[in-house]
Amino acid sequence: MENSRSSKIKYICHKCGAELSEENCRAEGVPYCIFCESESFEEFEKANGTHLALYLNCARFNVPLHPLLLGKDFEQEENKWFAYIELLEENGKHLVNERPASFADGESRLLRIFGKDFTEKDFAKYIHYEKDRLSKLPGTERQRETWGTRTLWQNLPMTTEVYDELDRIYDARISRYKGVSLDDTVREVLKKVSTLSLVQEHLRSLGDAAGYDRVQKIIDSMLASEQLRRKDEKPVEPLKMDAMVVALEAMGLMENGQLLNYDELVEVLRDKFVKSKKYAYSLDVADQMILDIHNTMRKNADIATLVDLPAEMELVDEYGEFEPEETEQEKENKRFAGLTKVQFEKPAPAPTTKKSKGGKK
Repeated sequence: MENSRSSKIKYICHKCGAELSEENCRAEGVPYCIFCESESFEEFEKANGTHLALYLNCARFNVPLHPLLLGKDFEQEENKWFAYIELLEENGKHLVNERPASFADGESRLLRIFGKDFTEKDFAKYIHYEKDRLSKLPGTERQRETWGTRTLWQNLPMTTEVYDELDRIYDARISRYKGVSLDDTVREVLKKVSTLSLVQEHLRSLGDAAGYDRVQKIIDSMLASEQLRRKDEKPVEPLKMDAMVVALEAMGLMENGQLLNYDELVEVLRDKFVKSKKYAYSLDVADQMILDIHNTMRKNADIATLVDLPAEMELVDEYGEFEPEETEQEKENKRFAGLTKVQFEKPAPAPTTKKSKGGKK
């Protein structure tokens, strides 16, 4: 793949962040690596087939489409996007007047490529019929995505009432964990338990006591696996002041029944409780966060944002916790995010009092 990219300037793929070079980029100025373009083609192909995927990918990445270059064995290629780019280069179609060819330089008319039977009216009909079809489905789009559309249990189909009841049961269960960070696994367990709880109610209404008990065992097993049962919660012990003082003294947070002062407490916390005393990046990263937070507050107050951080907000690495210089990973991340090193506002000079030429008034 031809490329005259300068070795002094580094370009980054806008999707995966990989550094672009002659080996992974098809032309100068292209913002994506060839691997991300190929991945996009494969996603289009799964949904639309090979030829429409080629059209869509060319349009997405501004590559000319030349259908007549394709041979009978094109669909047998292991990587069709790579093969197509090579076909463009072999036939000199990748450049136009020494510039990378664009989508407009190739065949772009859908009606010419895919047939004249496809008209603008077909698009409007699709919108009309698809909206009509979705409006007749039970539940909302969000409910169908969350709970699925398959029959919940043998003769219990998914209806709008079932979707609403699933939402209610799930909200009731998850409300017990307000203020607690729940990962995706726990949320998924609670969703499954909510589904089984509704199945239980259905079995109870049918008088199927044995089925009800079997489902209950499944629910208990799922909750136990994530320690979500009430009996899994640790009991709260009564608070005893003398026991707490002894425990704090044993941990070095109190001395002779007296709390440590702030500076002493910080030292104890740093020495005994902080596992890592060093960050894997320079102090500038912390300054970047402070500047971003400060500018967000100014935006919320309808105040102009700052380019430089006020001098009084500059951090001091009192304990040597940060790297003395920017790490290579940090530099790479900043280039990808378009960030430069934080600059600080110079403090305003102290006002001076001018003496009167006439001496005393």
